[in-house]
Amino acid sequence: MEHLYRVCSVPVAACALFALTACGGGGGGSNNINPPPPAATYAISGTVTGLWPPGVVLVNGNQTVTVTTGSSAPAPFTFPTAVPSGSAYSVTTETPPASETCVVTNGSGTVGNANVTNVTVTCGYMLGGPITGLVNNGLVLVNNNTDKASPAGGATSFTFPLPVAPDSPFSVTIGAQPSGQLCGVGGGVTVNGTSYLMPEQNDNNIVVPCAQENAASGSWILQSTYAGNAGVYGTLGVPAAGNQPGARVAAATWVDASGALWLFGGTMSGADSPGGLNDLWKYDPGTQLWTWMGGSTAQNASGVYGTRGTAAVANIPGGRNSSSTWVDAFGKLWLFGGDGYDSAGSGGNLNDLWEYDPSTAQWTWMSGSATVSGFGDAGVYGTQGTAAPTNMPGGREDAASWIDAADNLWLFGGWGIDATPNGSGGQLNDLWKYTPGTGQWTWMSGSSTQNHWGVYGAQGTAATGNTPGARQSAATWLDSSGNFWMFGGAGLDSTVDDIIAGVLNDLWEYSPATGLWTWVNGSNMKDQVGVYGTQGVAAALNIPGGRGSAASWIDPSGDLWLFGGSGIDSTMPGFRGPSGSPLAYVGLADVWKFDPTTGQWTWVNGFSRGNTATVSQGVGAPGVPGSGGGMYWADKTGAIWLLNGIIVANSTMYLWKYTNTGN
Repeated sequence: MEHLYRVCSVPVAACALFALTACGGGGGGSNNINPPPPAATYAISGTVTGLWPPGVVLVNGNQTVTVTTGSSAPAPFTFPTAVPSGSAYSVTTETPPASETCVVTNGSGTVGNANVTNVTVTCGYMLGGPITGLVNNGLVLVNNNTDKASPAGGATSFTFPLPVAPDSPFSVTIGAQPSGQLCGVGGGVTVNGTSYLMPEQNDNNIVVPCAQENAASGSWILQSTYAGNAGVYGTLGVPAAGNQPGARVAAATWVDASGALWLFGGTMSGADSPGGLNDLWKYDPGTQLWTWMGGSTAQNASGVYGTRGTAAVANIPGGRNSSSTWVDAFGKLWLFGGDGYDSAGSGGNLNDLWEYDPSTAQWTWMSGSATVSGFGDAGVYGTQGTAAPTNMPGGREDAASWIDAADNLWLFGGWGIDATPNGSGGQLNDLWKYTPGTGQWTWMSGSSTQNHWGVYGAQGTAATGNTPGARQSAATWLDSSGNFWMFGGAGLDSTVDDIIAGVLNDLWEYSPATGLWTWVNGSNMKDQVGVYGTQGVAAALNIPGGRGSAASWIDPSGDLWLFGGSGIDSTMPGFRGPSGSPLAYVGLADVWKFDPTTGQWTWVNGFSRGNTATVSQGVGAPGVPGSGGGMYWADKTGAIWLLNGIIVANSTMYLWKYTNTGN
C-alpha cells in the first residue's frame, strides 16, 4: 500500500476503494494503462487541367489514382487512403497521356495537421521558340500573365515551364527586358482582345528578337505616343502640343516638298459605317506637332464639290477610306475615289478625282461624279490606249497608284465597279492613266470586267499578253527609270475562272515606255507561305508570304522595301490562328528588301510570325511596331513613318520612324 499512499492523500480504506475504481483495480496481471488514441490522417488531393483521353495515372508512394477528364475545366482527384500527419508525400505522373506533357506543381512535402489540397497537374503541349540577339541577362517572358521563362544571356531558344492545354488560349508578353537591350515577341500575342489557340502539338514558333537599346540605323524608332483613340482637334490651322488625329484605318497619306506629313480621312477605329472621316491633318517632324488643316470633326460628312476645275475654300471631299493618292512635281496632292460619301450623303465606291494645293489650302474637284449610283458608278472604258473626255474609271477603293515623270496619274485595279451599269463590286485589274494637261483618262491595259485572273507569261520576260490578276491593296514603288513596281495584294492568281480571292506574293514591273508587264518574282498562285531565310542575308529562295495592305518605299539605292500588312507568315498553312481555323490571315510586322539588280529578297527586320504586339520603351528607343492597320508615309530620305501599328493598343497610338542603314 506504500505505492497507493504516495498517489492518494486519503485514509487507507478509502484509498483502496479509490484504487479499485479509479485506477482500474483488480488482479489478472494487467498493467491497468489505456492505449493511446489513433493518430489523425489527412487526404492528399488536387486538380488536373488540360488533360485529354485516355487520362493520366498519378502516384504517391504505393497509392495510385486515375484521372480521365480535365481538358476544359480542372478535374479534381484525391488519393484513396489518407495518411498520418508528418508523413512525406511526392506526387508524380506514372502514365502521361499520349503525346502530352504533364507537370506537377506543389506535388511534394510533409503532411501537417490539415488535408493537402493544392497539388496541381498541368497537362498539354510545350510552348517556346527561338531567340535572336540576346546577349545580356534579365529577360523574362510571360505566358497568360502567370507562367514565366527567364532565358539567360546568350540563349538561342526558350520553353515555358508549364504546358498549355490544347485549343486553349495563350498570350506571350515581355515581363522584363534584359539589361541594355530591347526584345519583342513574334506570334502568340493577344491582338485587339484575341489570343492564339494552342495546337494539338508542341508549338516552337514564338520568335523573340532582341537588339541593343542604342541601335542606330536599320531599326524602328518611336517618335511619339498619343493617349486615347479620340481626335484632339484644337484650333483649325494652329499647331499645338495637345493636337492629335483620332485612331483610324485606311487613311490617305503623303509627304509634301518640305517634308511635312499629311493625313486625310480614313475610317475611325471600331466604326461600322463604310465612309468615315474627311479631316485633313499636317504633322511637322521638326516640331513634332499636329495641325488640323480642314474637314469635319464628325464621321460621314458629305462632300462639297463646288465647280469642276475651280478651287474654293469651302470645297472638301466627303468622308472616305481606302482612296488612291499621288503627289506631283509641284507638291500638290491628288486624291481618287475610295469608299465614302458623295455630295448628297450617299455612300458607295467613288470615282471622283481631287487636287489639293498646300500653298492655298484649297481643294479642287477635277474629274468624276459628285454623286454615287448604287454601289458605285460604272466605268466608261472607251478604246484601249485612246484618251477621251467621256472615259472614266469606275468607282473603287484600295487601287494601286503611281505618277510618272510627266505628272500623269496611273491607277491599277482595286475593289469596285467595272463597265457594267448598276453593277456590284468586284476585284479589278484595269490600268488607267490620267493626263492633268487634258483632263482626260485613258484605259491602258487589263480587263473591263471584274474578277479576271492573271496572265503571267515567263518569269522575267515582258510580253504583250501579260497582266496581273484582279486585286486590291497591293504595294507599289516607282523606280528611278520611271518603271512601276507592284507586289501582292488580295486578289486572283493565274487559275482561270477561279474567282475566290487569296493573298498574293507576286512581284510585277510595268514599263510606261513599252506598255508591257513583266512577272519578276514570287508565285503565280495565291496564299503562299513566306520563306524568311536568315535575317539580313539575301537568298534566291527568300520571299515574303502573300499579303495585302503592306507599306512600301524605295531607298536612294533603288532597293524596294516592304513592311507588314495582312496575310501569311512563315508558319501557314499549318498555322492555327486566333479562331482556331486551319488557315487564318494574320497581321504581319516584318521588314523586307528587294534588290532589282540581283532579283533577291532579304528579311531585314521584325518577326517571321504574325500577330505581334507593339514593343515600345519610350521616345528614341528602338522597338518593333505591332502588326495590323495604320497609316504609312515614305519621306524624302527613304525612311518610313508609321502611325499606330495596332489601332487599339491599350488606348494608345504610336508614331514610329524606320530608318534604313545609311539614311
